[in-house]
Amino acid sequence: MLKKSNEELLMDDNGEGCGHYPDSWGLLAEKGNQGAASMVRCTHPKNKQRNVELTLDELVRNGNVSSDRVLVENVFGRTCMLWKKTHSKFKWSESTFDTFTGTCLALTNIHVDVNPLRARFYKTVMGRYASIADRERTRRALTQRRYRRKREAQTAADMSFSSPSQLVGYHIPSYRV
Repeated sequence: MLKKSNEELLMDDNGEGCGHYPDSWGLLAEKGNQGAASMVRCTHPKNKQRNVELTLDELVRNGNVSSDRVLVENVFGRTCMLWKKTHSKFKWSESTFDTFTGTCLALTNIHVDVNPLRARFYKTVMGRYASIADRERTRRALTQRRYRRKREAQTAADMSFSSPSQLVGYHIPSYRV
């Protein structure tokens, strides 16, 4: 279930538990799943022991794990918001379930790329899109300016050839109808 494929084994993995389970993906769990770490590569917040406070490092780590869990919950929330069928009972055939779910998750990934889950990333993406649009507008204006200059030069050249005496040596193609 969590085993990595041969291609995935080539990816750089420096997450929690990568030393004990180098050929498995990690599982992000809640505090209630304390025993899961003995069976699979599992990341969960550390529980406070009775009459013992957590250290500062453990509190920071718990905050990071909780932050990751919020992102995962937001992805599933976005998936359910976009694709109603993903949060209801799947009554179609079993053979179409994997294709349907994979398609929904792929489209959700695209949606998350365009509209990030966190506000600061959303602002970054929107800023990047605005700069791309500005660059494209500038490029388009430059292209139009060059076209207008060439057109004006061509029109000025055409106007300077107003008399047939100026067309000596100038070949005008003839077309048959």
